[in-house]
Amino acid sequence: MLLFPLPTPTLPPATHTNAYVLGYGDCVLVDPGSPYEKEILRLAEALEAAEERLGRVVREIWLTHHHPDHVGGVAALQARLGVPVRAHAATRPHLEDLALDFGEDLADGDLIDFCPLARDATGPRLSSGAGRPPETTMEIEVLHTPGHARGHLCFFERRQGWLIGGDMVSGVGMIVIDPPEGDMTDYLESLERLEALGATTLFPGHGPTLLRPTGKFREYREHRLWREGKILDAWRQGTREPADMLPTVYADVPPIAHPLAVRQILAHLERLRSQGKLD
Repeated sequence: MLLFPLPTPTLPPATHTNAYVLGYGDCVLVDPGSPYEKEILRLAEALEAAEERLGRVVREIWLTHHHPDHVGGVAALQARLGVPVRAHAATRPHLEDLALDFGEDLADGDLIDFCPLARDATGPRLSSGAGRPPETTMEIEVLHTPGHARGHLCFFERRQGWLIGGDMVSGVGMIVIDPPEGDMTDYLESLERLEALGATTLFPGHGPTLLRPTGKFREYREHRLWREGKILDAWRQGTREPADMLPTVYADVPPIAHPLAVRQILAHLERLRSQGKLD
């Protein structure tokens, strides 16, 4: 796998979005998020070098989700590479303005085997990988992990145990759950699912690689539930407006982050209401 951190107009304190190349021969490019022409050119040149020196040929572009800091360069890269874009079915409607050429949807449970011997193929193949040394194959399982976005995907390498995590957990900054696209119940359930994987390494959408991320998934989930407890306490004390809950629920965040904090409170309130706890 190759990692390319690219400058993007993402939420501070993050400044970059990580793009990845998966595979040994036929490869996929994940989340080319930079919209900046200079960065798109640099990435294209890096991909050419990877093909020339390592024999790695990008056959498809995959997206973890539709947010601008993850898809900013996808149209330009597709035009350069002439390859299809694949994403979850719920992601497609958000990208209609980009006029992309989509391949088959990526769905939960898909298993994609990357074979370096299939140089005449048109893309990574669904295959068992039998008979090839494990160090020359990747078996990627597609995981649908909604919450941050309805069509959010993660990609889990089952042999080595590493995970491309998109915006489930960040190496820097926070993950925003913004209704109606964001759903707090879905997000917490997705975190629980990722925790159960026992992944060895997490490659996030933003920030540095995280080793042994199981505890990080648990930490994120427990922290959200801790906030939710404070929100429920505020509600029971008669506070109804999310903005009015800020002094007690998000006393630890600076004022510049308050607009995003209000959206998190709203997401938690929707979850609590769905559970009948606000009656």
